[in-house]
Amino acid sequence: MRTGREALEALAKQPFDMVLMDVQMPDMDGFETTAAIRAGERISGKHLPLLALTAHAMRGDRERCLEAGFDGYVSKPIRFQDLFDAIDELAPPGPEPSLAPQPPPVSLAGPPHSNGITRAADGVPVASASESGSGERLAAFAEEAALESTGGDRGLLQELIGIFLAEAPVWMRDLEGALRRRDAAEVHRIAHTIKGAVDSCGAARAYDAAMLLERMARDGELEGAPAAFATLDRELVRLRPELAAYADRQRGA
Repeated sequence: MRTGREALEALAKQPFDMVLMDVQMPDMDGFETTAAIRAGERISGKHLPLLALTAHAMRGDRERCLEAGFDGYVSKPIRFQDLFDAIDELAPPGPEPSLAPQPPPVSLAGPPHSNGITRAADGVPVASASESGSGERLAAFAEEAALESTGGDRGLLQELIGIFLAEAPVWMRDLEGALRRRDAAEVHRIAHTIKGAVDSCGAARAYDAAMLLERMARDGELEGAPAAFATLDRELVRLRPELAAYADRQRGA
């Protein structure tokens, strides 16, 4: 959706859990659209979480957005952690994942060259449970789901993909180091960041793998974490080239 009026039309057709709204939009800007939504809610008694996205980062912008009826505020250029923290604060809790780590457990006390953690090699096809019985690999990236997370904003999705592609190798390197140190708090923090990032990129299996690792770290149970890390690593190896190809297509469109 490119305009506030289109956002209102979409909201009239179906319910949404949350709206990420650009403050600067043609036709109706984010403040006018928010005012219209809140006016309708005074009649319905409902409340839709609204998160403001703005290119401005000036003193008082956050207060202005909150006074206008937004529930949260994130400034551009968007930092994944800021965006996901804001979403987590406003979103209702979802169901726990059912994904189990698929590689065999690997001890963290492994030989020095492996550190007990198995990594998938970039560019090397890796078999996974997401392959169909015919051998056809299912896509790691779902464009429709990704666009739902950005309110249909392809420009925002492309920006998020660019940030993810740049940051994902750093996250995985830091996550591997945290696992070697058995630093549950750091594992939880990084897995949480990755979980939010892949969710916005429409990668359901990578999301489940990151959530599983996050849950293990939260509970302080890291015995199965190397296997969960290997699952996550494998999914990201599949995901990254698909996202890069999608971003290239969008730039050429």
